Amino acid sequence: MLFIFGPEGGLSPAEIESFEAKGAVLAGLGPRILRAETAPLYTLSALSVLLELEK
Repeated sequence: MLFIFGPEGGLSPAEIESFEAKGAVLAGLGPRILRAETAPLYTLSALSVLLELEK
């Protein structure tokens, strides 16, 4: 599994198209605009909660 985080302004349409062409599944983190430094931490925290709820 690979996560790619774009800049605060988001990925360009060309970047999105390139990822989709390679089979990437795109997802967002909701309406919040997160800093590039905090988005991975937010994602790991959310995944941790989801995995704990599956138990």
